[in-house]
Amino acid sequence: DISSLKTTTFNRRKSMNTGEGKTIRINNEENSAISIESDYVNQSASIIVPQTPGKMKGFSRNTKGFVNPLKRKIETSSFTPGSPCKKPKSSSKDEFDMLMNIDKIEENQTPSKSTKEPRKKKFSTPNITPNSSFRRKRRTPTNSKNRGMRVRKRKSEEQQKKSKLEIKKKLGFSSPKRIVAPPTQNKEIVQDSKTYDLFNLKSKSERITLKQFSENIQRRPTVYNYSSLVLNGINEKTISVTTENASEYFFEIAEENETVIVKREDFKKLLIRDGADPAFISDKWVSNHFKWIVWKLASMEMSFPQEFGNHTLTPERVLSQLKYRYEREIYQSHRSIISKILQHDSTSSEHMVLCVSRILDSNRNEAVLELTDGWYPITTIIDTELTQLLQQGKVYIGQKLHVVNAKLIGHEKPTYPLDTHEASFFINKNSTRRAKWWEKLGKHKFACFPINLKSISINGGAIPCIDVIIDKIYPVLFMETVEGVSTVRTIRGEEKIKNIFETQREIEMEKALEELTKEVESFEKEEAIQHLKESDDKIDRILGNLIINEDFEYIYELPLKQQDIIKKRYQKRRESVQKYIRNQLDLHMKNNPKIFERNVKTFVRLKISDYPCVKRDTSKISSTFITLWEPSYDLLDCLEEGKRANILHSNPGKRISEQNIVELTSGIRTEWHFPKHTVSNKYEHRKCSKIINLVTSEPRDEFDIVVIPLVIGEKEINENSKVEMYVYATDASGIFLAIHLVQNEEDIPNISTLEELSISNLVYNNYDSELNIHSCEANMQAIFTKNPKEKLYRKEVHKLKQWRIENENLIMELVSNVNTRILGCPIP
Repeated sequence: DISSLKTTTFNRRKSMNTGEGKTIRINNEENSAISIESDYVNQSASIIVPQTPGKMKGFSRNTKGFVNPLKRKIETSSFTPGSPCKKPKSSSKDEFDMLMNIDKIEENQTPSKSTKEPRKKKFSTPNITPNSSFRRKRRTPTNSKNRGMRVRKRKSEEQQKKSKLEIKKKLGFSSPKRIVAPPTQNKEIVQDSKTYDLFNLKSKSERITLKQFSENIQRRPTVYNYSSLVLNGINEKTISVTTENASEYFFEIAEENETVIVKREDFKKLLIRDGADPAFISDKWVSNHFKWIVWKLASMEMSFPQEFGNHTLTPERVLSQLKYRYEREIYQSHRSIISKILQHDSTSSEHMVLCVSRILDSNRNEAVLELTDGWYPITTIIDTELTQLLQQGKVYIGQKLHVVNAKLIGHEKPTYPLDTHEASFFINKNSTRRAKWWEKLGKHKFACFPINLKSISINGGAIPCIDVIIDKIYPVLFMETVEGVSTVRTIRGEEKIKNIFETQREIEMEKALEELTKEVESFEKEEAIQHLKESDDKIDRILGNLIINEDFEYIYELPLKQQDIIKKRYQKRRESVQKYIRNQLDLHMKNNPKIFERNVKTFVRLKISDYPCVKRDTSKISSTFITLWEPSYDLLDCLEEGKRANILHSNPGKRISEQNIVELTSGIRTEWHFPKHTVSNKYEHRKCSKIINLVTSEPRDEFDIVVIPLVIGEKEINENSKVEMYVYATDASGIFLAIHLVQNEEDIPNISTLEELSISNLVYNNYDSELNIHSCEANMQAIFTKNPKEKLYRKEVHKLKQWRIENENLIMELVSNVNTRILGCPIP
């Protein structure tokens, strides 16, 4: 019997958790051994591996002492908690009936509530009438509150149990039965034989992770060739195990000069024998879990042949892990992540760790794989970026992957994972990353994982998370789209265009209103004339005369009742006319959207860079830009330069050709989180540059500066209908700076000569040594201010102002040099 294997008892025990739920128990004795409980994806089993060279003290695969579990006879005298719950031959009918009704007997033995004595009151409150002068507060026993809480808690638990049972009945589920141990002569066993589990989930042993296990042996899992595996004692049949043939694996057990073969079907009988309910374990269920257990144990032997070789894939461990899965899935109702997704109890976008079990088709633009969470498989389609990695050999069988934002395709109704279905995942590169070999399969505890900006692919789909620092915040811009042509404006230009549009809109509304009123008045007069000819009602005739002649004086000569009736009818007529005019105006506005509506979107650009964590090399930190479309005021208030941010579910935009980095955009699902911890010493704050220091700058570098404009050039209109102009400025160094403005006419700032000006976000171009002039560009993101808010810029403005007052003659010479030397020569 598998459960009756005699293992050597050890005095001292230590345990290590090997990650992925693999638990290693180290038993110290003269011939020490390692007892490993593997919990791959929360599965458990036990094997014995020798710690020192020599013979193993446990049982090997072909041991002669192994008894065929299918030929074992049931005896009530040698009952153990793992024995089957069948009617014993030697016991009588009364004993067997008593066995099946142990729970009822125990319930009858419990004392009822009526037998308990009522609790005595510690004191009684006096009866005082409400009108009495002396009123004493009513005191209650000290434990009455706790007693009431216990009663309410007990009632709520009962209600929850009832509601769960009702839901299960509606869905057609029924809970598996717990098997009760048969009676024996041993009193100790009879006392503890209420119910028992197939597998004890509450392990008292200490555990270590797989990562700690590899650190202890100072070796990681490696791929060995066939000859080295055979030399380490790995069975040839174990080496050939794959996910395709794992379900057909069988064990050969030596027993009394003959070899007994234990197949997959025999393990189902063993589970039923040990107390599993046959109604809840089908052949598909046993075949599926048997396949994944065998594949996992064979992989352990081949990855660590010296520690696990020829001692891991045993029938004892397979049966133990099948019991564990029955206990978790069938009785405890714990389901894996794939099972929850297929049954529509969880979303496919959650963060999970899956393993590549098969490559179904790799010759397509979008390859097809089979991924598993260790319990159930699912067909997965990967995008073109991941298909290239698969063809390069970077994605292979047995590799673990972090997956977020997976899409569930071809699945409308919830189904059981083992039923035939056409459901499949679709995953992309940006939401998929390689997992470490010791990580657990299944749902991950974190919602997503951050990725580097440099690793983002432009065709890789949505980005799960990026951990960045906000380097720069550019001003809010407005983009207006008219007939497919987009125009970007600053706040200054948007206000001008908006005022012009509103005035034009009012003029058009007045014109449309005048035309409508004329049409309505003419229609009313024609209708009133026709009504006078046909109608005999006096009031209608009076109303008709009022509309035609517009004379309201003679109405007051009529009786009061007639006046009231005429006023009410006239008021109703006016209301209907006004309603008609409003409807016609709305229809006119819809038919002419160019005149009455504007398609304007606001957006903000940010420059971000990777958060410099401790493990990340600062030289590999990259930066990019992200565009926020229609940002809320709350988000704009939270944005600060130098602040750390976690951006979830952003989308890739266009590629920056110079740096080979992808720009990002925010979507509807984009979320912003701002952690408190920030690395302030890694963030480069803004600096006010000097013109003399621009020599070290490279093209396309951004800088901020405070200058004195000397000469403003003439405006020119380019091919894109934008205004171009040059502003020549200087600072205390006396070196010239040519600022090239390329903006819309309404966006050009108000610049006056010989006044200090602070400019931010200028883009450096080059330097001309002959003319001693630097050139830069001011695009839509440049900010021109005479009174900056920042303290640093205010100080520079004040210093430059004092220098200008003290050196007026020098400034006039610089102005004349610009007019004679620079304006007469081509601008660099």
